[in-house]
Amino acid sequence: MRFLNFLKLGPKRGRLWGPGMLWRERYSFRFRAAVVLLLPLLAVGIISGLLWWAAEKTDRIAASRQEQFIDFAVSQLRIQVAHSQESSTVWDDAVHAVEDPPRLEWIDANLGSWMHRYFRLDALFVLKPDRTPIYAFDDGAIREPTRFDRVADAARPLLDRLQDRLRRNDTEGISDEMLSIGESDFAMVEGHPSVVSVKPVMSDTGAVTPKPGTEALHIAVRHLDSDFLEMLEAKYLLEDVQFQRNELKGYSSSPLASEDGKIIGYLVWKPFRPGFAVFRQVIPSLIVCGVMFMAILLVLMNVLEGRSVRLDVSEQALSFARSHDPVTGLPNRSQMEIALAARNDDYDVLYVDIDDFKSVTDALSLRQSEAILMETGRRLARLGEIYHLDSDRFILIVTPQPEAAVLGLCERILAKIRQPFHLDSDMIALSASIGVATAPKGLASPEETIRRADIALYHAKAAGKGRYAIFGEHMEALLQERRLLETDLRSALNVGDQFLVLYQPVFAIDGVTIVGVEALVRWRHPEKGMIAPDRFIPIAEETGEITRLGEIVLEQACLAALLWDGLVLSVNASAIELSGPEYASMVQQTLKRTCFPAERLEIELTETALMKSDDALMTNVNALRAMGVRIALDDFGIGYSSLARLQKLPVDRLKIDKLFVDDLGADSAAEEFLATIIKLARSKGLSTTAEGMERAEQLDVLRRLGCDCLQGYLLGKPMPADAIGQLISDN
Repeated sequence: MRFLNFLKLGPKRGRLWGPGMLWRERYSFRFRAAVVLLLPLLAVGIISGLLWWAAEKTDRIAASRQEQFIDFAVSQLRIQVAHSQESSTVWDDAVHAVEDPPRLEWIDANLGSWMHRYFRLDALFVLKPDRTPIYAFDDGAIREPTRFDRVADAARPLLDRLQDRLRRNDTEGISDEMLSIGESDFAMVEGHPSVVSVKPVMSDTGAVTPKPGTEALHIAVRHLDSDFLEMLEAKYLLEDVQFQRNELKGYSSSPLASEDGKIIGYLVWKPFRPGFAVFRQVIPSLIVCGVMFMAILLVLMNVLEGRSVRLDVSEQALSFARSHDPVTGLPNRSQMEIALAARNDDYDVLYVDIDDFKSVTDALSLRQSEAILMETGRRLARLGEIYHLDSDRFILIVTPQPEAAVLGLCERILAKIRQPFHLDSDMIALSASIGVATAPKGLASPEETIRRADIALYHAKAAGKGRYAIFGEHMEALLQERRLLETDLRSALNVGDQFLVLYQPVFAIDGVTIVGVEALVRWRHPEKGMIAPDRFIPIAEETGEITRLGEIVLEQACLAALLWDGLVLSVNASAIELSGPEYASMVQQTLKRTCFPAERLEIELTETALMKSDDALMTNVNALRAMGVRIALDDFGIGYSSLARLQKLPVDRLKIDKLFVDDLGADSAAEEFLATIIKLARSKGLSTTAEGMERAEQLDVLRRLGCDCLQGYLLGKPMPADAIGQLISDN
């Protein structure tokens, strides 16, 4: 009755509405009721729609991320298979082992069963250059070589491409991480989806150089099932990963396609759907509690935010990889620039560079080189805010300190770097150079501070190894002077008449008979006077002008030495010159132009340069020896080779560094070491020259030890060509 009375009574109690007014009130009531009823439903619908959209987006992000993980893991497997092969295929012993007749026991121990056990490779084959199989390992045991027929169809296009690249000397893809070219692809092998990888068997030192395209071939097969699928599930938290020829409904998938675009199958897995799981849990609550949709929405947003945070972890990992060095894990240059730009206080920058790191790593494996960098980062991380810029350079950011404290910090850094690096059974001793610059608040940009530290580092390295320098305004002037000297050097090379070649005589062991001369260049600057080689030679090497300078010196020396019958002419060559493809040709043309006999010319190069085993360098050395030119190893004993490797070096003479001659007559250990070098050189058929003769007692010891030739200020200083001619006449 009350409800009916409400419908009949208007705002003024006791007034009775008419039929039209009653209809309008009923309509208004129904409208209001509908609105009241529809609002929760609309809210639930809107929220449900938003949640469904968010769930779908979350699920798509999760699915996309899982696909990226799968693609990354599969691509890494291809790289890992190739890396695994290079552990034994880039090896002189491997090249000899596969030659006729093949040493099957060695091949099995290094290219077969060992790779199966250590790298989990399922099948391995070794082929002659004509693709005749000589070794097969499959199903966990050695098989007949004809077993290769089972993978021949899959391997054939890879073999075609690889041998074509070898014949063309195509080196694309070779880096510090990948030592040789290769080809790999996905294929079905005996019903298994597999990675098939082909690598040439090559020399690691360059001592064995078969004709391009005639290298033996190593084939590795890694199946993408069983333990590989289990690894994907465990590492990336995937569910029910399997290989299928076709996509499965309700499963996420990633296609496995060969290089020709043919899809051999799919890796499928149950998709991770965090958004849908949340949506399914929340909808019943929304339907029952529509009036509380705002509160529920907030709860759901928190839940979804938590899910998003977990999904963002992988993005953060990718972001970390972009902002950190992949070897040491330290922040890289981009991260350093961001951090310094955000600072508003004073700080000191210490630019640390490992001395001769490139030369050291040329004699080490990639793993050992990376171990040195990681250990260096660990040692320096305790001293300040550290960044790794590139291969051998680190930046240390510290709070401003008095100069004495900064110098003490530099000493601690140098001491930490000088501590031996333990690499397997070896110990490596290194040094570093440091440049220091201060960034006063508001007075220098981060870029300018780094530039100043770099300038200071340049001066530290110019002063010698294991040094440090603090930036001073005078360094700018010195750098400007160096740039002017660089410009003058280019101009002098264009003219060619400012360079004077002096000759230091080389004597037989009697100390009287002249057997040769060494050409030494000096620069007669029209304004600055005589400039020493240690000032302009490094500039010539850094700018690439050393090639032109070397050609000028060689031609002048050959023309002068024509008058000195029978004497050997020694001319120094840098690693940069010898790495140039035209060096041997330039020497040949100079000899022809000057009519100087090739057998009287001796090219001196440093031990460190020769140990790099650069292909172009070794090609030039071999070409020079083929002409009859002799090769001398200068400064022997201070490089990174061992005496045991001496027999592999293509040289005719060892020039023993002054460092080992200085202590003769005063230190018995120096005499014993020198005796070992001379004895070993003699056993290898090499002649020896002792540099740095300055005292008579050194001459007596070297005669007793059986050294062949002598050179030093005691016997003769560098002198002009006419003075050498007079000395020869007097002699």
